[in-house]
Amino acid sequence: MSSKQVVVIIAQLLSAIVAGAAPLVWAIAAHPGL
Repeated sequence: MSSKQVVVIIAQLLSAIVAGAAPLVWAIAAHPGL
């Protein structure tokens, strides 16, 4: 496995985590309790 492949895989994982966490962060930020 080349380093470029590793970078691509890590980038995809990070983007997936961000995409999954964004709605949760938005819900927390928009919560009136805060």
